Amino acid sequence: MKEEQTEPLTDLNQKSSVKPDWLTTLERESWQPELLISGLAIFAAMQFPTLIADFQLYVAFNFDKDMFMYASILTSYLSVASYAIAINFSVHFALRVFWIGVLGLMSVYPKGIDYDNYPYGGKKFVEKLRQKLTTLEDFSIQIDRLCSIIFASSGLIVLSLVSASILVSSVFLLSLIIKFLVPNYWDDLYNQITVIILAGFMVLFGIVLSLFNYTKLKHTAFADKYHFPIYWTFSSFIFNVLNRPFHYLSMTFSTNTSAGKMNVLIGIYIVGLSGFITLNTVMRMGGIETRDYYAEESNEFALDPMFYDNLRPSHRYATRPSISSDVIEGKFVKLFVPYTKRLDVKLKEVCGDTTLKKDDSMNDFQHSQRQNEAYLQCFEQFYQVYLNDVKLQKVDWHFYQHPNKEEKGLISYIPTASLEEGKSVLRIEEWQSKKEKEEEKEMRVFEIPFWLGK
Repeated sequence: MKEEQTEPLTDLNQKSSVKPDWLTTLERESWQPELLISGLAIFAAMQFPTLIADFQLYVAFNFDKDMFMYASILTSYLSVASYAIAINFSVHFALRVFWIGVLGLMSVYPKGIDYDNYPYGGKKFVEKLRQKLTTLEDFSIQIDRLCSIIFASSGLIVLSLVSASILVSSVFLLSLIIKFLVPNYWDDLYNQITVIILAGFMVLFGIVLSLFNYTKLKHTAFADKYHFPIYWTFSSFIFNVLNRPFHYLSMTFSTNTSAGKMNVLIGIYIVGLSGFITLNTVMRMGGIETRDYYAEESNEFALDPMFYDNLRPSHRYATRPSISSDVIEGKFVKLFVPYTKRLDVKLKEVCGDTTLKKDDSMNDFQHSQRQNEAYLQCFEQFYQVYLNDVKLQKVDWHFYQHPNKEEKGLISYIPTASLEEGKSVLRIEEWQSKKEKEEEKEMRVFEIPFWLGK
């Protein structure tokens, strides 16, 4: 049989290394899509904090503390990703704009710096300047290279943070599904097992890969067989669907830059990013400004916008008891108390199991009605309402879904006929827990001042 003619491997490599014309053109004009992508990324990053805050508030309102813990980890990753996007692409955008300015200057002055026409200093001074400074064209090339590196590194950082967010989201959703399947009394044990398994998995793979990477074990036949499968499995778990893109970018950087230089650059970036996040957090919490005589806590002497529907920002959840307005003009004060998911534990401590069994003497409507009455009686024990320090003996609660963010809760209409015109204070005491060997109760107190106009 006639043997088939095959091209040498070196020829194939040479052919594959030849760049097509379109790729060369794209590399030369890559600054145009880079500027567009940077602008879009900066705009998107400006929207992320609000979306992340909304998601965190939604989870805080509708999930228990364990699920909130997973969601907090997820939102932390997303927050870091948004900051990284904002910083990196802002720097890239600014440098690209500066680079365009340098190109414009080159078009006006093709010779660049004319050292012969420099009016200050002697010949040696000018010669040292010439040695320190490259030509304007070389300077523009350096800026162009720096912009491309920043753009690519921004993509690498975003890939890392997004893949971590996907990983945490997957764990969060898996935990949520399993939580609905396992009995309630397994909740604490289940959460502990989940954390232990994940931590053990990460530590085990970290130790194994460190042994393969930094010891003589990497030169053994055992490593030849198992090192890559273990590494690729672990990286696929961490970076999931973004594993291959991450490796293309990260290995290009790591194989063209010394390890020491890479570690220094990564360290500087992490320190800078951490400083930016810390500063931003401090500023959101009120900044470094302090006032010695200003009340920070909420009480009858401090109006908190979260207690009033007309003052609360539209993007915030109604997570505290609230009334319709700080100024009431009518015969009733409409009091809303949110029912967050995390209240379930406290309500069970107060009321136990309030589920009513249906008997033959009740139809579905009657059973539902009595069940709702039992639930509301539990809330009557849980919440104590005072109006100007006078306890209301009977609060007529109704289940209600607030139109603000569709928060589920309770609503009651407090009559104002007995009140005088002017300031009044509505106080809600929320039962917390019973102290050991004592009958006292720890209370969480909300005071809502309002003004009655007649």
